[in-house]
Amino acid sequence: MEKKDKEPKTVKKIDPNKPVMFKNGDYTVDEDILPGNYIASTKDKVGGNFAVYRKGNSNAIVNEILGTDLEPPLMYNDLDIKLKKGDTIKLKSFETNVVFTPISDEELKKRTAEEEASKEEQARKAEEAKQQAEAEEAKRKAEQEAQAAAEAKRKAEQQAAADKAAQEASQSTNTNTNVFYANCSEVRAAGAAPISQGQPGYSRKLDRDGDGIACDQ
Repeated sequence: MEKKDKEPKTVKKIDPNKPVMFKNGDYTVDEDILPGNYIASTKDKVGGNFAVYRKGNSNAIVNEILGTDLEPPLMYNDLDIKLKKGDTIKLKSFETNVVFTPISDEELKKRTAEEEASKEEQARKAEEAKQQAEAEEAKRKAEQEAQAAAEAKRKAEQQAAADKAAQEASQSTNTNTNVFYANCSEVRAAGAAPISQGQPGYSRKLDRDGDGIACDQ
């Protein structure tokens, strides 16, 4: 008569509908906890390392910090995990117990869908914030460029006015210099007498008494 393999004693004591609590250490699925879907959680503020290794695989399928002080992805308050026979659970640096609460396949699917929806919403908000920041930056640059253009226009107008004034002054000087009278008769004939110093046609030759006014007699 063949002997049947004995089911691990610890498993026989486990109620599949009640949460299981573990302290720091290594635990084997189907010996210390039944296979199935669980929510792993802790009240540990500082948090500890929560890892699950699949049998025959040296890489962890789950390796996260479980705790309450920080937000994901730095730290998770709870994790949904599907444990299979032979999996190894490794808990390190926890100050309080880690609780494994059993959940059904339907509940796991619901939680997974909610988590995905939450991630999508966070991604959407992050994209909106990015677009808003880019729009504000573009607006700021446009305003700066408009201000720079207005300042450049103002300076150009000032320079144009200054150039025009200098040109007019130069033309006035040239006009004053080019007017010449040989004597006061010509001045009177031109209807320009008397001529004050600085006016077109004035010369010391025509200002006999040197009072700054030519052809005044």
